[in-house]
Amino acid sequence: MKIKNIVSLVLALIMTMSATIVSANTPPVLFNGQPVDVSAVIVDDRTLLPARDIVDLIGGDIEWHPEFRQVTILQGDIHILLTIDSDVAVVNDEEITLDVPAQLVDDRTKVPLRFVAESLGVNVDFIYGIVVIDQMVWLSATGFRWHAMDDCGNMDPYRARIVTLQYARIAYGIEGPCSMCNPPE
Repeated sequence: MKIKNIVSLVLALIMTMSATIVSANTPPVLFNGQPVDVSAVIVDDRTLLPARDIVDLIGGDIEWHPEFRQVTILQGDIHILLTIDSDVAVVNDEEITLDVPAQLVDDRTKVPLRFVAESLGVNVDFIYGIVVIDQMVWLSATGFRWHAMDDCGNMDPYRARIVTLQYARIAYGIEGPCSMCNPPE
């Protein structure tokens, strides 16, 4: 009887701790309308992706600093510093409190998707159980080309508007990126 109570207590404790760490379901992820194979996890109702996967999708450079348990993400003039198990991130020298910290899960650095993506200028939505990541682009006034930046020199920034790349493709049937920006798709 005593052993049965101890086993029950240990199981209850394990279930309580693991419920807040990682849920078993991994949502599918779409990037610019295309499915991508990434190992997403849900932690406290937040989606975390491996830092390398986010940078590979969105673009930029990543550095891992094992001695400090920190990851640095660089894209253009944006600099993001995340420390494992810390709820404070630094974006361009500004400290920001996170809902869920970066974590090591299965020996991979998992970072909060929405925080990192939106810091890099990318839109993230959770629609019908699917994580939808869309690059934000400038749509020219004619609607035939999209631009990676508002000052590429090949459009009138006062007549352009910022939309998701997926929306531009669906709503306007755009032909592609402008010849000045020409970022990889």
